[in-house]
Amino acid sequence: MMNILINGVQAVLFDLDGVIVDSEPLHVKALDLTCRHFGFELLPEDIVRFKGVTEKQAARYFFNGSEQAASKIEEFIAFKSRLYTKSIVQELELIEGAVDFINFCRASGWRIGLTTSALPENVERVLQKFQLATCFEAIVSGGEVTHSKPHPEPYLKTAKKLDIEPQHCLVIEDSINGVRSGKSAGCRVIGITTTFAADELHAAGADFVVNSFADIRPS
Repeated sequence: MMNILINGVQAVLFDLDGVIVDSEPLHVKALDLTCRHFGFELLPEDIVRFKGVTEKQAARYFFNGSEQAASKIEEFIAFKSRLYTKSIVQELELIEGAVDFINFCRASGWRIGLTTSALPENVERVLQKFQLATCFEAIVSGGEVTHSKPHPEPYLKTAKKLDIEPQHCLVIEDSINGVRSGKSAGCRVIGITTTFAADELHAAGADFVVNSFADIRPS
């Protein structure tokens, strides 16, 4: 199945959070502290609800119906971003096998792209911390698209930057919205179970689901 899936692939497009870096615990911690600051309680069901969504989508949930929603949403995002940015330097770690797989893809002659909903400044900090900036020929972050995942725009834009048709792109995603984005763009998608369970990723449309990068390399 894996060999069939990668046949004809010209580019591999990676998500960042949950695929290359283990950022989910840090996002949850920053979101919890932000909610407390603004007088909200982050419930366990909220943590599940916000997996794979943008910071603006999360903020809108809490300020829904507020007369000052627009300004409060921006304040919420900025506050949470400051907390998360600090944690990038101090606590963020790589997903096991991610860098080795990126190097494997480059050695195999595949073009490499990064498609993330993260804020551009946080993307830059992460890539600098782990010295990955030169690995990606095309980067599309949350600040560059009108429609975020699960809309196809993020992956369509990355493929266009690489000048490769989406059907020749292989997407690596950990979230339901990410899988749906890649599939609706016409890409092949591998789901990795760092954030969601295998059955959830399959239900979202993933062509193949793995537990780690060690499971992806073709035989």
